[in-house]
Amino acid sequence: KRTHVQITGKGLATDSSAIDVVVLADSANIYGALADSLRADVRHVNGVGTLALIAVGAERAYATRGDFRVDSTGTAISVRELVGGSNAQPWSLAQPFSLRVGRNGLQADSFAFHQTNGTGRANGFGKLAWTRSRADSVAAAPEPLDFTLALQRVPLQDYLRFIKNKTATGTADGNIRITGTAGEPIIDATADVSELAYGDPRFDRLSSKFAYAEHRIAASIEGQQRGRQVLSGSGQIPLDLGFVPLDRRSLDEPLEFSVRSDSLPVVLVTNLVSGFRNVAG
Repeated sequence: KRTHVQITGKGLATDSSAIDVVVLADSANIYGALADSLRADVRHVNGVGTLALIAVGAERAYATRGDFRVDSTGTAISVRELVGGSNAQPWSLAQPFSLRVGRNGLQADSFAFHQTNGTGRANGFGKLAWTRSRADSVAAAPEPLDFTLALQRVPLQDYLRFIKNKTATGTADGNIRITGTAGEPIIDATADVSELAYGDPRFDRLSSKFAYAEHRIAASIEGQQRGRQVLSGSGQIPLDLGFVPLDRRSLDEPLEFSVRSDSLPVVLVTNLVSGFRNVAG
């Protein structure tokens, strides 16, 4: 396994300074997917630059091209091409979009992705604000949030790759809306999974709702199997999800959550933890 990095600089410490960086790798791991080769090119001239990356593997590939501009307030990025995912059903950027990334947040223009040879769609836009620095937390806390993300008919495997779980199948629709401020966010999200299979157990539909405001999560879940409800749950969880550094996220308040099931296979639960084999019932 070899990685080659070449850095070329011209006119450094002048108004016309230029830096070129080329990275070549025999292999790479991108979100758990192995690539057989990777090439990244970055060119930066006096605050303005271009970037390009391509990574190719036996099952998945990724490519992106864009421009960027750096100033004292952050980095403005124009994404002209973004493709990634399985070679059979890759995700592609529908049209170029721009975003600006600063020290304490980002602002994204409207963006949309579609899945070639597949059903998946994703689109979103908006502003997020946060900080990892306690020194900046007071200034960042009142920053407004206004972000929306929508997913349609996304194969469940595209979600579960990020938590290293490849045993479930199905298609998911979801929406998330984030408003409020960095210190006091308001989050509303819904998710619906159709034809969910987790090993042998199956759901015709699994639906969930998530709402967060004033340091409290309100969540619910419902599962249907062969036309009847076999799983339901709801409750409230005291938690501080502010986008600023905190000493504690959990709160000293009661947690209330209940789950009911009707003829639900036990294996659905035991599949979530290790130590069980040949479970039936």
